Amino acid sequence: MARSKSVLISRYGKGPANSLIGESRREYEALTPRIPYIGEKNRLLIFLLATGRYLAIYRVLQGKNLTFEEAGRIIYQMNAAELKSIPILGRRIIGYLWFSSWFIQPSRLRHFLREGKPQRCKSRRRLNMRRRMPISIKWFPPSWIQINARNTLLFIDPAYLKTYFKDYPKRIEFSSWPDPIDGLPEELEQADLILVTHHHKDHCKRVTVNRLRRPDTLVIAPKRCAKELGEDIQTIKPGERLSRANVVIEAVHAYNTEQGRSTRKQHHKGEGVGYLIMIEGRTIYHAGDTDFIPEMRAFGQVDVALLPIGGKFTMDISEAAEAAIAIDPKVVIPMHRFEADPRRLADEIETRSDIKLIPLDIGETYCLKDVTV
Repeated sequence: MARSKSVLISRYGKGPANSLIGESRREYEALTPRIPYIGEKNRLLIFLLATGRYLAIYRVLQGKNLTFEEAGRIIYQMNAAELKSIPILGRRIIGYLWFSSWFIQPSRLRHFLREGKPQRCKSRRRLNMRRRMPISIKWFPPSWIQINARNTLLFIDPAYLKTYFKDYPKRIEFSSWPDPIDGLPEELEQADLILVTHHHKDHCKRVTVNRLRRPDTLVIAPKRCAKELGEDIQTIKPGERLSRANVVIEAVHAYNTEQGRSTRKQHHKGEGVGYLIMIEGRTIYHAGDTDFIPEMRAFGQVDVALLPIGGKFTMDISEAAEAAIAIDPKVVIPMHRFEADPRRLADEIETRSDIKLIPLDIGETYCLKDVTV
């Protein structure tokens, strides 16, 4: 892969090339379950896996607005570079073995052709087209979320504060006080999208956002965040929608109320937002910092709700339970927790509904599987 990677580096530079390889890897992971006969003793599988790798790269390149011919030319150059790394004698030996009767036994070839006839493949393909890559959701405190899906890596509220990660063994720190504290909880890829809910430092931190953004990363945030993040962002208000590739982002209200259980009313209506994220046929709701508000009743179908439960700047466990019942998602993942015990939230919602509570440890991932379309 090093030889073929050099083709991308010569064309795009090292940083963008690494980003393309990362996207291609995720695309390949999405394609692999759709390759026929995965897990069976079929010697032709090696060809399918190799083809899947280049197909993944091709699909990523097409997503960068390259024409069919341009993407095909790059794939050809990458394949040629890989072959050139093998001595000519080695290429001849490999070619002979791969297409010899020793490698492709007639009985196995007949089995492959019989099971792969058009009618059978069509049925298998219909089954697999209803299934896409699972969506993974990773949590870092207080409300930092990573969402990873086919061709898209997204962060919400990335802000590295040392106090949250002092005991986390994977943390990486680039600088510390008295210099600006710059770090990451662990090694993370740069994102396609970064969403920020409001301007408070535990949600909105320029140095962290810059660590996770590429030149083409879209950063979406309310207007008040521009002071911290700079002007190179896409501002958004409650009720507005934006789309990027296969993701639709809708900003919704997030604020404290007089009757809410938050003890410090620092979030005013219209200043901050929550997000409804429509991706791969699912809807994920990130509440931001908020109390239980009437707007939550009108969200429609939500698959995963990321709800704050800390009770200081946001709703507490009892109010989060009321919000969960009103939103009625399939899954709730608690965040902005402080000292709150997520198990208490499970007691309150799982006895009153079919909602499943998934409390995550720092850096733990929840996987939404079997996405149907």
